Amino acid sequence: MSQQAPDPPDYPALDHTPLVTADRPVGLTRVDWLWAFGIFSVASLVRLVIMGMMATANGYTLHSLFYRWDAEYYVSIARDGYFAITEPVVEVPVYERSLAFFPGFPYLLRGLHAVLHPITGLHHETIAYGVNFLLGVVMIAGVMALVNRIPSINHWGAKSQRARILAAVLIAGVPMGITFNMAYSESLFGALSIWALVAIMDRRWLLAGLLVFATGLTRITAVDVMLVLLIVFMITMPVMTHSIPMNLPVASSKTNDNQNKMDINPLEIAVDASGNYAIGADSAQKVDLEAVKQRFQEIAKTNPDTIIAIDADKDTAYDNVVKVLEAAKEAGLAKVAFRFQAAKAPAK
Repeated sequence: MSQQAPDPPDYPALDHTPLVTADRPVGLTRVDWLWAFGIFSVASLVRLVIMGMMATANGYTLHSLFYRWDAEYYVSIARDGYFAITEPVVEVPVYERSLAFFPGFPYLLRGLHAVLHPITGLHHETIAYGVNFLLGVVMIAGVMALVNRIPSINHWGAKSQRARILAAVLIAGVPMGITFNMAYSESLFGALSIWALVAIMDRRWLLAGLLVFATGLTRITAVDVMLVLLIVFMITMPVMTHSIPMNLPVASSKTNDNQNKMDINPLEIAVDASGNYAIGADSAQKVDLEAVKQRFQEIAKTNPDTIIAIDADKDTAYDNVVKVLEAAKEAGLAKVAFRFQAAKAPAK
């Protein structure tokens, strides 16, 4: 059984603090949800005021502006189905146009109407306005969650909340945002697609697949979200399947005399963005992989408990790091660590 080496006390570059990654997702707080509700409420109120002024100036009612075009089709499909709808009146059989609308939103309305109408007496269009408001809040919260998963922003501390709020305001206030309040499918599609991206970043593949499938039932533009899921999954799969069993150093308070005498200075292997290697913390000389292997063989003969510290450039290919891990394993060096550079906080 190999002995466990203590953490080097004078080696601050080995940062064991977990990063903000898919394995450590950052959740939303109750305050974030309140911000999402408030931001979407204010944006909706502003849109209602502007649309009300436009309706009054042109002799329309606010409802007549919100309940037109696609809204008529969605509500009619929810009420009568695809082949029995009676509005809007068109010259061709109406189902030739109704079939262009995906079933996700209208059948959500139909299900909610079946539950709510006997209790509240609400009609399909009223339910559509209400559910789209709630979906809008969920969508804005998803935007904040998405921003929260960007490591460089998460390191900002208090400023990260400002970044989330700014992103939420930008999405809630987009010029076409009026459709978020109409009986359209934009709010449903936005909520599903944004949270699908969050699930993809968290590598929750089953949840991501279900959400992407639901977006496919809502709008044809779901093909873009499907493409994102496919690309991220293809990139991530080699990392998930190509693993090398290694015994990483574990901190231990129980040490004996032999461990105290052991040389715990790590051997640093730097990997730059082009895949070149350098041996030693202060070495600027680039070497090939064979030189690294030879150095590992020499170290393994004299001190097999040496810690190999890999300092890889963030832009280097994953395979370049794998080659170092494989070389360490072949040489019998089982203690491997990674050097991380903590993100610098912006100047105040």
